[in-house]
Amino acid sequence: MSDVLTNVAPTVITTEVTDASPEKRAPIWKAVDKLGERLMVLEEKLKTTQAEGVFASVRSTVHNDIQVNPDMLIQQALNPPKISPEYPIPSDYREAVNFILNDSFGIKIDHYSDRNSFMFSIIVPERYSNTPPAQRPDVEDLRSKVITAADGVNGVRLWAERVYSNFNKETQDLIIQDRPFVNKSI
Repeated sequence: MSDVLTNVAPTVITTEVTDASPEKRAPIWKAVDKLGERLMVLEEKLKTTQAEGVFASVRSTVHNDIQVNPDMLIQQALNPPKISPEYPIPSDYREAVNFILNDSFGIKIDHYSDRNSFMFSIIVPERYSNTPPAQRPDVEDLRSKVITAADGVNGVRLWAERVYSNFNKETQDLIIQDRPFVNKSI
Protein backbone atom coordinates (compact mmCIF):
# COMPACT_ATOMS: atom_id res chain seq x y z
CA MET A 1 0.00 0.00 0.00
CA SER A 2 2.80 2.42 0.82
CA ASP A 3 4.52 1.57 -2.51
CA VAL A 4 1.46 2.73 -4.39
CA LEU A 5 1.28 6.04 -2.55
CA THR A 6 4.98 6.83 -2.98
CA ASN A 7 4.90 6.23 -6.72
CA VAL A 8 1.99 8.66 -7.27
CA ALA A 9 3.18 12.08 -8.30
CA PRO A 10 1.14 15.10 -7.17
CA THR A 11 -0.78 16.78 -9.94
CA VAL A 12 -1.85 20.36 -10.10
CA ILE A 13 -5.04 21.17 -11.93
CA THR A 14 -4.99 24.50 -13.65
CA THR A 15 -7.74 26.15 -15.63
CA GLU A 16 -7.22 28.91 -18.06
CA VAL A 17 -9.85 30.98 -19.77
CA THR A 18 -8.73 31.21 -23.34
CA ASP A 19 -11.67 33.17 -24.65
CA ALA A 20 -12.90 35.95 -22.37
CA SER A 21 -16.10 36.67 -24.28
CA PRO A 22 -19.16 36.82 -21.99
CA GLU A 23 -21.07 34.26 -24.04
CA LYS A 24 -18.48 31.51 -23.53
CA ARG A 25 -17.70 32.09 -19.85
CA ALA A 26 -18.98 29.76 -17.16
CA PRO A 27 -22.21 30.79 -15.40
CA ILE A 28 -20.35 31.24 -12.13
CA TRP A 29 -18.38 34.14 -13.59
CA LYS A 30 -21.62 35.87 -14.57
CA ALA A 31 -22.74 35.60 -10.95
CA VAL A 32 -19.39 36.96 -9.75
CA ASP A 33 -19.70 39.93 -12.10
CA LYS A 34 -23.25 40.60 -10.89
CA LEU A 35 -22.10 40.48 -7.25
CA GLY A 36 -19.29 42.91 -8.09
CA GLU A 37 -21.81 45.34 -9.60
CA ARG A 38 -24.06 45.09 -6.53
CA LEU A 39 -21.07 45.65 -4.26
CA MET A 40 -20.19 48.84 -6.14
CA VAL A 41 -23.79 50.09 -5.72
CA LEU A 42 -23.66 49.38 -1.98
CA GLU A 43 -20.34 51.20 -1.66
CA GLU A 44 -21.86 54.26 -3.36
CA LYS A 45 -24.83 54.16 -0.99
CA LEU A 46 -22.47 53.90 1.96
CA LYS A 47 -20.50 56.92 0.78
CA THR A 48 -23.63 59.04 0.36
CA THR A 49 -24.96 57.95 3.76
CA GLN A 50 -21.69 58.86 5.44
CA ALA A 51 -21.59 62.19 3.61
CA GLU A 52 -25.16 63.09 4.67
CA GLY A 53 -24.91 61.69 8.18
CA VAL A 54 -26.37 58.50 9.55
CA PHE A 55 -29.66 60.00 10.65
CA ALA A 56 -30.14 62.37 7.71
CA SER A 57 -32.90 60.24 6.23
CA VAL A 58 -34.60 59.96 9.61
CA ARG A 59 -34.60 63.71 10.15
CA SER A 60 -36.44 64.35 6.91
CA THR A 61 -39.01 61.59 7.32
CA VAL A 62 -42.56 62.74 6.77
CA HIS A 63 -45.29 60.17 7.29
CA ASN A 64 -48.89 61.08 6.37
CA ASP A 65 -48.15 64.81 6.58
CA ILE A 66 -46.93 64.46 10.18
CA GLN A 67 -43.36 65.40 10.95
CA VAL A 68 -41.65 62.63 12.92
CA ASN A 69 -39.52 63.74 15.85
CA PRO A 70 -36.03 62.46 14.94
CA ASP A 71 -34.72 62.69 18.50
CA MET A 72 -37.55 60.42 19.67
CA LEU A 73 -36.75 57.87 16.94
CA ILE A 74 -33.07 57.92 17.86
CA GLN A 75 -33.90 57.51 21.56
CA GLN A 76 -36.21 54.57 20.78
CA ALA A 77 -33.52 52.94 18.65
CA LEU A 78 -30.90 53.31 21.37
CA ASN A 79 -33.17 52.22 24.26
CA PRO A 80 -35.63 49.58 23.05
CA PRO A 81 -38.54 48.84 25.37
CA LYS A 82 -38.41 45.80 27.60
CA ILE A 83 -40.15 42.97 25.79
CA SER A 84 -40.90 40.64 28.70
CA PRO A 85 -44.61 40.64 29.46
CA GLU A 86 -45.94 41.68 32.84
CA TYR A 87 -47.54 38.86 34.79
CA PRO A 88 -49.52 39.21 38.01
CA ILE A 89 -47.79 38.16 41.20
CA PRO A 90 -49.06 34.74 42.30
CA SER A 91 -50.97 34.85 45.57
CA ASP A 92 -48.97 31.97 47.09
CA TYR A 93 -45.75 33.98 46.55
CA ARG A 94 -47.34 36.94 48.32
CA GLU A 95 -48.58 34.71 51.18
CA ALA A 96 -45.11 33.17 51.64
CA VAL A 97 -43.47 36.59 51.94
CA ASN A 98 -46.21 37.85 54.28
CA PHE A 99 -45.86 34.76 56.50
CA ILE A 100 -42.05 34.80 56.73
CA LEU A 101 -41.52 38.57 56.74
CA ASN A 102 -44.68 40.71 56.88
CA ASP A 103 -47.08 42.49 54.56
CA SER A 104 -45.06 45.71 54.40
CA PHE A 105 -42.41 44.01 52.20
CA GLY A 106 -42.97 44.40 48.49
CA ILE A 107 -42.47 41.89 45.67
CA LYS A 108 -41.18 42.41 42.16
CA ILE A 109 -41.00 39.63 39.55
CA ASP A 110 -39.23 39.88 36.18
CA HIS A 111 -39.76 36.88 33.93
CA TYR A 112 -37.06 35.84 31.49
CA SER A 113 -38.24 35.17 27.95
CA ASP A 114 -35.30 32.92 27.03
CA ARG A 115 -35.34 30.54 30.00
CA ASN A 116 -37.72 28.97 32.45
CA SER A 117 -36.90 31.15 35.46
CA PHE A 118 -37.63 34.56 36.91
CA MET A 119 -35.90 37.26 38.92
CA PHE A 120 -37.64 37.46 42.27
CA SER A 121 -37.00 40.64 44.24
CA ILE A 122 -38.12 41.46 47.74
CA ILE A 123 -38.50 45.20 48.28
CA VAL A 124 -37.35 45.97 51.81
CA PRO A 125 -39.13 48.93 53.44
CA GLU A 126 -36.95 51.83 54.55
CA ARG A 127 -37.46 51.18 58.27
CA TYR A 128 -36.13 47.58 58.03
CA SER A 129 -33.31 48.27 55.61
CA ASN A 130 -29.81 47.59 56.86
CA THR A 131 -28.18 48.78 53.65
CA PRO A 132 -26.65 52.27 53.82
CA PRO A 133 -28.47 54.74 51.55
CA ALA A 134 -25.25 55.45 49.63
CA GLN A 135 -25.01 51.80 48.54
CA ARG A 136 -28.58 51.54 47.25
CA PRO A 137 -28.78 51.93 43.48
CA ASP A 138 -32.43 53.04 43.60
CA VAL A 139 -34.70 54.58 46.17
CA GLU A 140 -35.74 51.09 47.32
CA ASP A 141 -33.68 48.32 48.87
CA LEU A 142 -34.00 45.23 46.65
CA ARG A 143 -32.98 41.70 47.59
CA SER A 144 -33.04 39.73 44.33
CA LYS A 145 -32.49 36.13 43.29
CA VAL A 146 -33.09 34.10 40.12
CA ILE A 147 -35.57 31.31 40.89
CA THR A 148 -36.44 28.55 38.45
CA ALA A 149 -40.08 27.90 37.67
CA ALA A 150 -39.64 24.35 39.00
CA ASP A 151 -38.73 25.74 42.44
CA GLY A 152 -41.70 28.11 42.39
CA VAL A 153 -43.17 28.91 45.79
CA ASN A 154 -40.58 26.78 47.60
CA GLY A 155 -37.81 28.88 46.06
CA VAL A 156 -39.66 32.02 47.13
CA ARG A 157 -39.98 30.71 50.71
CA LEU A 158 -36.31 29.82 50.89
CA TRP A 159 -35.33 33.25 49.57
CA ALA A 160 -37.64 35.06 52.02
CA GLU A 161 -36.12 33.04 54.89
CA ARG A 162 -32.64 33.94 53.65
CA VAL A 163 -33.55 37.64 53.52
CA TYR A 164 -35.03 37.41 57.02
CA SER A 165 -31.91 35.73 58.41
CA ASN A 166 -29.77 38.51 56.91
CA PHE A 167 -31.28 41.09 59.29
CA ASN A 168 -29.82 41.68 62.75
CA LYS A 169 -31.72 40.51 65.82
CA GLU A 170 -33.33 43.88 66.54
CA THR A 171 -34.66 44.20 62.99
CA GLN A 172 -35.95 40.61 63.08
CA ASP A 173 -37.83 41.42 66.30
CA LEU A 174 -39.27 44.54 64.69
CA ILE A 175 -40.42 42.51 61.66
CA ILE A 176 -42.07 39.96 63.98
CA GLN A 177 -43.85 42.73 65.94
CA ASP A 178 -45.29 44.14 62.72
CA ARG A 179 -46.74 40.77 61.66
CA PRO A 180 -50.44 40.10 62.11
CA PHE A 181 -51.32 38.64 65.52
CA VAL A 182 -51.99 35.17 64.11
CA ASN A 183 -48.46 34.90 62.67
CA LYS A 184 -46.41 36.19 65.62
CA SER A 185 -43.81 33.82 66.94
CA ILE A 186 -44.15 32.65 70.50
